[in-house]
Amino acid sequence: ESEEEDDLQIFVPEEIGQLFFFISVPLCAVSFCYFITNPKKGVNELLLICLSATDIIICMYLIGAFKAIRESYFYDQCMARIYDNICFFSTFVTCLICVVRAIAVAFPFYRVKAKFII
Repeated sequence: ESEEEDDLQIFVPEEIGQLFFFISVPLCAVSFCYFITNPKKGVNELLLICLSATDIIICMYLIGAFKAIRESYFYDQCMARIYDNICFFSTFVTCLICVVRAIAVAFPFYRVKAKFII
C-alpha cells in the first residue's frame, strides 16, 4: 500500500465506534425529533437540526454501518471523502451556532435572520 492510501483510511477501534453509536445516535435522534417537531424554528433550531442529522451520519460511519457494502478501492475512497466533508460540515455548523449565540449575548435585542446564515 502506498502512503496516500494510508492517509485516506479512517481507523477507529470497533469498541469506540460501538460506544459512540449506542450513546450518540439515540441522543441525536431525540434531539433531531425535538427540533423537527418544535413549531418555533429559528436560526438556532435549524442549525441544531443540521447538526443532529450530520452527527447521526458520523456515528453510523464509525460503527461501520457502511462496511457491509464495501467492496472496492473506489468505494473506500468515496466514503473517506464523504466522511471528511460531513465532519467538516458538522464543525462548520457548530461554529455557526457559537457565532449566533455570541451575537445573542453581545446584542440581546438583535435577532439574527436565517437569510444571513443561509
